[in-house]
Amino acid sequence: MWHISGNLIFINSKRKTSLFIIGFLSILSMPVSIAENTPHEHQSGLYFYSHEVDKEERTSLHIPISEIDELGRNFTIGFDFKIRTSNQNFGYIFRMIGEKEMNLDLIISDLRMDSLVSVILSNKPIIQFNTHSLSNFGFDTWNNACISLVDDTISMTINGITKSRKIPDNKYRFLDIYFGANKHAEFSTTEISPMTVKNIRLFSKQKEIRYWPLDRHGKNIVCDEYKKEKAYTINPKWEIDNHYKWQKKESITFEMFPQIAFDSINERVFIAQYNRMLIYDVQREKLDTIHNIQGNPYYVYANQMVYDSRVGQLISYNFSNDRLATYNFQQRKWNYNDPEKIMPQYWHHGKLFISEDSMLVTIGGYGYFKYKGVMMKYPLSEKKWEKVDISKTIYPRYLGSIGYLGEGKVLYFGGYGSESGNQEESPRNYYDLYQIDVHNDSIVKLWEKATKNNEVHYTNSNSMVIDKKKGVFYVLTYENRLKKSNIQIKEFKINSPEYRFVGDTIPYIFSDNRSFCDLFLSSKAGKLVAITTYTGDKENVSNIDIYTINYSPFATDEIYQQETIINTYQNYIITIIIVGLIICIILYVLKKKKRLKQYNGNGKENSNDNTPLSLDLLKDVPVGNTSPSIILLGGFQVIDEKRIDITKMFPPTVKHL
Repeated sequence: MWHISGNLIFINSKRKTSLFIIGFLSILSMPVSIAENTPHEHQSGLYFYSHEVDKEERTSLHIPISEIDELGRNFTIGFDFKIRTSNQNFGYIFRMIGEKEMNLDLIISDLRMDSLVSVILSNKPIIQFNTHSLSNFGFDTWNNACISLVDDTISMTINGITKSRKIPDNKYRFLDIYFGANKHAEFSTTEISPMTVKNIRLFSKQKEIRYWPLDRHGKNIVCDEYKKEKAYTINPKWEIDNHYKWQKKESITFEMFPQIAFDSINERVFIAQYNRMLIYDVQREKLDTIHNIQGNPYYVYANQMVYDSRVGQLISYNFSNDRLATYNFQQRKWNYNDPEKIMPQYWHHGKLFISEDSMLVTIGGYGYFKYKGVMMKYPLSEKKWEKVDISKTIYPRYLGSIGYLGEGKVLYFGGYGSESGNQEESPRNYYDLYQIDVHNDSIVKLWEKATKNNEVHYTNSNSMVIDKKKGVFYVLTYENRLKKSNIQIKEFKINSPEYRFVGDTIPYIFSDNRSFCDLFLSSKAGKLVAITTYTGDKENVSNIDIYTINYSPFATDEIYQQETIINTYQNYIITIIIVGLIICIILYVLKKKKRLKQYNGNGKENSNDNTPLSLDLLKDVPVGNTSPSIILLGGFQVIDEKRIDITKMFPPTVKHL
């Protein structure tokens, strides 16, 4: 008999082994359903390159289970897997290889037809599932699988459905598990199902002994959570890296100084010029072009366009007059036709449109050798600009970053300017954060970050992304004292000047008013969107790049396992020590040879040198026209300044090193 107590199963009879396996595998699937109901915080898993790439570029994950002492012939392996939509789905999910050329494979056939998931033992199918009969099995969805070997029974469970089969000859031990491709001498394969795998667990005697989440990782290794047991990868693509590495989605060449805005409702980036409109859809990852029938935005060199989500229109504005240029998407028309080119008064001002108040708000800027200490407000109902002097609280500046908190409150961070507003009077970088109420113009300084003498100075993207739940905001930062710079996200706390770098870098050419960068959040797609533009000095053509990164962005220590970093560092140190030792020995031997030459020339031996050297060992051997060198590749060899091969002077230990 058998019964379940809590999460434990007790077996009173060996005849009930199959029932035990079914009960145990059912319990293994329980945490999966719970996890699916929890909020999805980030992507994880190992993405396997499959038929879409050349065979040598396909992915492999190798777990050498022969090195796990606790694992005997009886064990269970569980994991989650997802089959991607693809023209070809056939391939191996995993292959286990054991003693006496025994193999156990899990293979999937084409899901578009009468699909089968098959367990194959030593080239004979022993268990098969028709995918149409499996619960919630299909493309691009997570499935749970467990396979168990207990005495003479093998069992396979997929999404809670279990099948078992007797294997009376189970007397050999499995040594290796390969997910995807493998280069094993007898069982090599490159036929991989297009899949993603995560949460690999090994059980022995109903106890979980190893767990690879396939989340944080090293370069080509990943360690389990319990004993730091290593698994090895070839051509890996880690899903979690999408939270760290920027992906370039579009690279566009456009007429000089395009106008850029973002639609946070439909998650679209607009790039406008006089005769056309480019629209990048973040969710679809597609770029469309609309050719305008009539009109144009303001021909202003600075970026002065926002999106009004309340009525679904673009607004191009000019600080010199109260008329707004608006774009009607249905008619493909601007209501403005003047082709006059306008020199900006407020370069790099912070801008946003508050839909609930139907109000355009800008802060700061630069023009005509002066930094601006003003907030400009344009309520659409009043159809005119309102200018508010904020210079007594927020010193004049440009290149600051702005974001909307809600209820009429905005955050404004950093920038570059001076206390007087004059360009010639000690301009500097600012690292302070303000909360501004646009309804009553009140300003609260939240904090200011102290700077150090050797600290790298930076300025920011036009916009910030605020996460009120976490109490942080994200902003693109770059070193404004360099032309060839790099952009990286900084995550700041709202209530204190603490920050950290997240994500990797984006190359960025900063040439003051010829450059622009901005940051937006695409909530539905779960991505941050970065836009960079640069207009060359001569060609007057703008290069626009669009990048995305999964939200929330991660720091380096959230991506890489610390133990893999330590191992890499230790290997680096060991290599330096070995090379240093070789160099020291070479210098020592050369010094000995020099002393020996002095002995041959003077007829005396240096009284301080008691180390005997064989004259035969130092016999000169010319080596053609070879230059003096130490050769470490293709064999160890040392040639001195007289082109003599002195390799034989070194002991075998050095040659081996």
